[in-house]
Amino acid sequence: MKALLHALLALALAFATLPASAASYTFRSDTFSWESAANAISWDRKCTSYPGDDDQATITFSGGLSFPFGGTAYTSVRVLTNGALQFGADTGFMRTYTNTALPAGTASSQSGCARAATERTMMVYWTDLNPTAGGSGNVTWEQKGTAPNRYVVVSWNSVYQYGTSTPYAFQVILFENGEFKYQYGNSNATGSKATVGVQVSTSDYTQYSYNSGYNANGSAIRWVVPGSAGWTAHYKLDEYAYNGAVGEAKDAGSTGNHGVVVGGALSTAGGYVCRGLDVAANTNTTSRALDTLIDLNSSIGSSGGVSLWYRGNLAWTSSTPAMIADATQASSKAFRFWRVGGGALQFVVTDSAGTSLTATTAKQSFGAGTWVHVAATWYLASGSNQSTVRIYVNGTLLATTLGTTTGTLSPGLGTLFVGDNRSTNTSGATPNSANGVIDEVRVYSVEATSADLAADRAASHDCQPPLDHYELSIPSASLACLPTPVTVRACADSARPCASTATSVAGQTATLSTSGATLLATTITFDANGVATTSLTAPTAADGAIVTVTLSGEQTVAANARQCCPDGANCSAADSCSTTFNTAGFIVAATSGGAAATVPTQTAGSASGGFYLRAVKTGTTTRACEAALSGAQAVNWSLQCLDPTTCSSGQRMTLTGSAATAIASNPASGVSASTAVPMLFDATGAAPFSFHYADVGRVRLSATKTVAGATLAGSSNAFVVKPASLAITSIRQTASPNTPNPGASAAGDAVFVRAGESFSATVTALGATGVATPNFGRETTPEGVQLSATLVQPAGGAAGTLANATVSGGSFASGAATATQLHYSEVGIVTLAANLASGSYLGAGAVSGPSTGNVGRFVPARFAVSGTSITHRSGLACTPASTFTYLGETFRLGLTLTAQNLAGATTANYRGDFARFNPANASAWQLAGRDGSTLFTVASGRLSLGSATGSWSNGVASNLTLTAAALRAAVADGPFNAAIGVAPVDSDGVTLGSFDMASASGGANDRASLGTLALRFGRLRLSSAIGAADRALALPAVVQHWTGSTWDTNTLDSCTTVPTTAMNFGNLRRTLTTADTAASAALRFTAGAGALQLVAPGGGRSGTYDVALSLGSGATDASCLQSWAPGSGDAATAGANLPFLRGAWCTSSFDKDPSARASFGLERTRDRVIYRREHY
Repeated sequence: MKALLHALLALALAFATLPASAASYTFRSDTFSWESAANAISWDRKCTSYPGDDDQATITFSGGLSFPFGGTAYTSVRVLTNGALQFGADTGFMRTYTNTALPAGTASSQSGCARAATERTMMVYWTDLNPTAGGSGNVTWEQKGTAPNRYVVVSWNSVYQYGTSTPYAFQVILFENGEFKYQYGNSNATGSKATVGVQVSTSDYTQYSYNSGYNANGSAIRWVVPGSAGWTAHYKLDEYAYNGAVGEAKDAGSTGNHGVVVGGALSTAGGYVCRGLDVAANTNTTSRALDTLIDLNSSIGSSGGVSLWYRGNLAWTSSTPAMIADATQASSKAFRFWRVGGGALQFVVTDSAGTSLTATTAKQSFGAGTWVHVAATWYLASGSNQSTVRIYVNGTLLATTLGTTTGTLSPGLGTLFVGDNRSTNTSGATPNSANGVIDEVRVYSVEATSADLAADRAASHDCQPPLDHYELSIPSASLACLPTPVTVRACADSARPCASTATSVAGQTATLSTSGATLLATTITFDANGVATTSLTAPTAADGAIVTVTLSGEQTVAANARQCCPDGANCSAADSCSTTFNTAGFIVAATSGGAAATVPTQTAGSASGGFYLRAVKTGTTTRACEAALSGAQAVNWSLQCLDPTTCSSGQRMTLTGSAATAIASNPASGVSASTAVPMLFDATGAAPFSFHYADVGRVRLSATKTVAGATLAGSSNAFVVKPASLAITSIRQTASPNTPNPGASAAGDAVFVRAGESFSATVTALGATGVATPNFGRETTPEGVQLSATLVQPAGGAAGTLANATVSGGSFASGAATATQLHYSEVGIVTLAANLASGSYLGAGAVSGPSTGNVGRFVPARFAVSGTSITHRSGLACTPASTFTYLGETFRLGLTLTAQNLAGATTANYRGDFARFNPANASAWQLAGRDGSTLFTVASGRLSLGSATGSWSNGVASNLTLTAAALRAAVADGPFNAAIGVAPVDSDGVTLGSFDMASASGGANDRASLGTLALRFGRLRLSSAIGAADRALALPAVVQHWTGSTWDTNTLDSCTTVPTTAMNFGNLRRTLTTADTAASAALRFTAGAGALQLVAPGGGRSGTYDVALSLGSGATDASCLQSWAPGSGDAATAGANLPFLRGAWCTSSFDKDPSARASFGLERTRDRVIYRREHY
């Protein structure tokens, strides 16, 4: 029967959005505007069964129009009677009249017709429709518009549902840009049994609704590619501080909608992504929030959305409500998104006539401190039920409300606040703030789709460097005749002076002011490195005049106070720095006539570039610089160690003027020692010099000379001398025997240490000449070293982790430190490299060193066994599985072997040549079993190894198998419940980490147990029988096991089978012939009992014959009848491969096959026996 309409729903919308992963399309609400379509569809009338209403027709676009769908452009489309369009090849979907949830399955088959997976299909209103029924409307189409805005309309016009007179009016519009719209026109019913959605493939689909009904009084759905909406603003809220300055809350998008934080909300490190905005509890009508400064009326309008992460300080079930976002300014014109008391979310939007639409979710039960992604969207359009508001939680649509509005927002709304109420008008809501942390706020100027919000929820980004503080730096002494540099640095770390700058302020400005001098610029702009510079001049300054420069007005507020760093060092908290202007003195310049130069970062042990010491004085009339010295002069030079604050022993700074001279060292606390250096000044007062420093740190050079009772003085800027390289030496095992690194290059080379075992290495900071720099690691914030490992072998292996690889700065002495707890997590061979832990030596750049030679070989610390199993009687296919194995019969062990490091993690590089244990070598497992004093080992002669299978993959050998047999003793013994275990050892000596089984009685544990093996000493007994000559005869048979004192039926055996090919017949007597000797079936046992069924002799013949079973691997039996000769055609052709069931039937050895006699037509003698007992 065709599907029938079961119910009518009320005019309400209940949608279930089920997009596939990475779906090509998503949807949003759109304005309803019915389009006419003039061309009637003519159906194909092919490949449709009775009653022929499931049909299709192809329409072709004109004028070169193509419609892009699912990544392919199409110039035609098939229209399906049952409310769908399909592009591309026919899949037979037209025959699927019963709608389902997406993805839709493959259509039913029909001879000679297409049938494939449902793809490239738009389900506009997929249900069982019959446009050919009497009285039903038809389906029409039309292409409209002009390029590039052409579109195609396909309309189902009051089409009946099958078997009813219920009409449906809906249409799809295909826009040239690839978007499309579903519209649902006026009709007299609202249906529930239909599917609305898009299916590009069975893994790429979006379901709008399934059997949920639709509003038949005019609604529209716009389908777009996910992410095409875009947001108007994105507030990462990663700033480190807020002070209420407009624009401080940065919009990460391109529109520049920067906001401001009001009411004392704070930046917090505990954001969902990086930092966030901490909105503390606020229960009055003042606001503590992010003011986006986005006016909803002018900047957003009739459709939009807001999404954000929210971590409340109270459980959602709390009775205390919390405001999340609000733009309300008048009580009758609400726009608010809030958590009502008890846990529900509510979103209220008011139109220009004062009509409000409200969506409310069910109560949510998130705990305090739980991050939840929440979003609210709105779409307002004039017309009946054309407006929609929705609420999403963690990407899931939880509430939708449709209604009738004017299509425009209330003009009385303000800018959007996030985290608290917008104004004192909180009627119908709450004055309470969000009382929690807000992060990653996005504001949309179109209705955000579920895909947009899913992308918001999944989005992340790198955290911007922290803005710790600003540093103002000017020389402590300046010359009146020269400009003096002024530098401001935005600092990302807490060092003073800082080691790294904050690039996040690039392009921002700050303000400088001064007293008694002139600044080249009072508004300075930070460059891409977070540094801003200008200069200060005071040509008329008197000797000794003090000038102050003050920093203020930074656009981004730092977390800590500003610092004054005179000469780039000796920082202290202050907004201002001072410099003393002198009318004469020394400056360090890059050229003979140049201004004061900045000495750049130097490398320890390397000669600096050429510099000039200029001796200048201010001209009395020109106020320009004039020479203060000329000719050969001795100048007193000093080295001052600023960081570290003391110099290492010895005179390590050599300055070359006229001759190379080692100069005196001084601590940061002051300069008291100097060394005279001969220098030659030219007529302009310039003397060339260079220097090299054999140590590291931040230092300053100072020069003084007394001339005619007056002192000329000057100094360089504070500059950094960094190490030339970091060397790694003395790599050895930490524990005894302290094995030196053998430097293996291949899997067969010597072992160094186990994966995860500690080893040691010494790191030395070197100068360019290869000499250690003793001040390394003695900095105010000691510089450390980060070691890293690079995998050399095996090629393509897992990288592994080098643990405890940070060598702290405080551990260095004389420029070297030894790390003793290094350990590498993987198997293989690596090289080591050293880099600065901070990444930049005193902020002056990276220092690294050459990689070491090969370090290794690293091997696993141990093996671990898991996933063990025992298959009894593995040579047979027992159903059900056997619970025992006979002695002499094979069993199979299954297990997984994992190579591990000392921490118990898998060493994935134990593979290929680096896997030194071969799991396919049965003897390598050292299999052993024991029950009491009975040992089952190869050495004891009671264990026979079979085959082993398995191989290594990424440190794990899984699905391993090992077959073996526990052998019989010369006399019957048992039964046994033997513990069975293994002790694999590879060629490097790697073995199991622990043992839980002893392979010898009273011995220590030396095996890992795989389980308990039930073993039985068995035999198969065949008994003689007498019967009528004209009837079949059954020879009783039983499989028995030794109980320790007697033979008993083995009721656990329902698996043993002796095939007819293993049966021998002979010694025929009286009239029997070979034609009378045959078994009707194989000998099978149930609960240990069975019977060998022999066929009745023919032709009235009678007599006896003997039967023997060949239980060995060969056809010839080993019964007590030997040597005998079965008749022609009566000998076995194959052995039963059950030698473990042979008995001691005529000897003391358990090596005889069972035999018996069959008697046909003979009467048993009357021996008058009352009782007989058999001894065996």
